[in-house]
Amino acid sequence: FKKKTLYNRYYETFAEFKAACEEFFRNPSKYQRE
Repeated sequence: FKKKTLYNRYYETFAEFKAACEEFFRNPSKYQRE
């Protein structure tokens, strides 16, 4: 989660950050191997 969503990313608004977090948790199998 931290590598794909938080680290080295800048979200101009909280809404963009929240959307990225929700996308990650909606599709955990997409990131399972990483």
